[in-house]
Amino acid sequence: MVKNLTMLLAFVLMALSQVNAQQTGDEIFVVDIKIDGVTTTYKNGSGGFSAPADWGGPIVGDICAEAVWGYDSSVPSDSLGCDTITNNYAGKAVIIRRGSCEFGVKMYNAQQSGAAIGIVANNSSATAGDAFNAPGMGAGAKGALVTTTPAMLFCRAMVDVIDNALKAGKKPQICIRRLSLHDPTGGYAYATPITQADTVDLISMGCVNRSGVSQDYTGKVVITDPNGVSTTFTSTQFIEAGADSVIVFESYVPNPPKVGTYKMVFTADLATNAGDTITRQFLYTPQTYATDNLIVNGGAANDASFVTAGQKYSALSLYRTGDAGLNVKLATFGINNAATVAVADPAANVVNLILYDADANDDGTTDEGTGVGAFDNLPFVAFQDYTFDAALKADSLVNVELTPIDGSEITLKPNHFYYLRAIYDGNAANLGKQLSFTCSRQVEYTPKDLGWVGIGNITPITLDNLYSGWGGATVILRLHDAEYDPLKPLSVKPTPLASTKFTVTPNPAVEYTSVNLELTASNKSVTVSIIDMQGRVVASQVVRNFQSGQIKMDTRNLASGNYALSIRTSEEGSNMTNLMICH
Repeated sequence: MVKNLTMLLAFVLMALSQVNAQQTGDEIFVVDIKIDGVTTTYKNGSGGFSAPADWGGPIVGDICAEAVWGYDSSVPSDSLGCDTITNNYAGKAVIIRRGSCEFGVKMYNAQQSGAAIGIVANNSSATAGDAFNAPGMGAGAKGALVTTTPAMLFCRAMVDVIDNALKAGKKPQICIRRLSLHDPTGGYAYATPITQADTVDLISMGCVNRSGVSQDYTGKVVITDPNGVSTTFTSTQFIEAGADSVIVFESYVPNPPKVGTYKMVFTADLATNAGDTITRQFLYTPQTYATDNLIVNGGAANDASFVTAGQKYSALSLYRTGDAGLNVKLATFGINNAATVAVADPAANVVNLILYDADANDDGTTDEGTGVGAFDNLPFVAFQDYTFDAALKADSLVNVELTPIDGSEITLKPNHFYYLRAIYDGNAANLGKQLSFTCSRQVEYTPKDLGWVGIGNITPITLDNLYSGWGGATVILRLHDAEYDPLKPLSVKPTPLASTKFTVTPNPAVEYTSVNLELTASNKSVTVSIIDMQGRVVASQVVRNFQSGQIKMDTRNLASGNYALSIRTSEEGSNMTNLMICH
């Protein structure tokens, strides 16, 4: 059972720990790159670098060191750091190329050379692992031996800036600067329909006491509505010396709610270092739910991980309705690489969109479990299949009309949780290429008007770990109310297969179930799929040149439980219904 707001707050409080850092990733910090008196600042995990979470030397204070490549004196052209570095790099920020050996080995060799900071240069210039984020580093066999040198991975873009400065004969500096305030929260999602505006009842920020004295910290948050009207809350928290704690503020009620952006600026009286002003923002829209920031910004894919996952990939966003509830109609998403993933068979070029009821038992918490059983107890509310082709322009947003499972409208309950999920199964295409859903950058951690470049880009609060974001990017998955009018050329109004044209028997199924079809004319193909509650296609059958008759599906090897049965015809539309299997 995933947290409701009260449980989430308790989880946040438990997760924070003492900041007597034993490992690089234990600290809250930023990296400054200084070249010719110009400073560019990056935040851990989102602005372009990543620190290991469970190994690396501690950051016990602010550090500033001259950047150098970590060459071995015996092999001057080698900066891989896989063998002992015999050069003396005491007090330097030593950069080592990624590849050929484990991260831990590289950072151990940097530590042995005297490095004040150890850096692995990412070798990828792709969006994933570059401008958004570099992946975290695994310790390997020697990571535990890295006990004095902070270790981190820089994205290719950052290293290129440093390398160009070195080639120009300059002496760039890499500085680690610790922050006191971090991780502000507020808002259920980035964008919420104005009719669903609700109390913002979890407003908080993390605060590290760096004063050396156990004492009270008084935090302040100023919330400014779209008309410029501000509301200020303060809260005082006693924080032990060296501890990381949470300052929680009272709830905010927009009165009356207004369409536009609400900005939240967080400060604390004893946290006055550069960077210790942090922000969040959320948006009320006329008709749209979104976890992304409504700005299209490319996509990212990892083909190796996709293949490892069985050539299946999905993204998901969580929404919460307000007191009113509402009818919804459309989902929006985008594809970044349709031209390279689409194949000749349209049946292989399908994205399944599913809207789940995330709180079927109405207890105020989301119901999903963990692992492969995450969606076992979540009923479908609505669905639709979208078929793309190679002509789809990269990052063009597609508005797809959802089909309700029951009735003629999709009615969301008040004060209720829902998931919207996009699923791509690449096994039919079998290219080993991940479909890249279009992303946006996430919400700014600190505003650029304070002179910070490339900081943060972190999502608003999410109520669980199943949101559609990673490394500074959020997959675009938007849900629109029934009044939304998508007057755009890419809008898709799918053809529903009339429920009078098919029956499913037996249901519940034991050893088999049959789809009985009476179509108007012969269809080039009819695809029947059984989809489990994780969105996985667990059984599928394609029949060519089919008009009337029975398509039998074997269910003997499928576990008892709830499934969805999808029927997709080439000429007469698609439909989906619930299927139960009982052995």
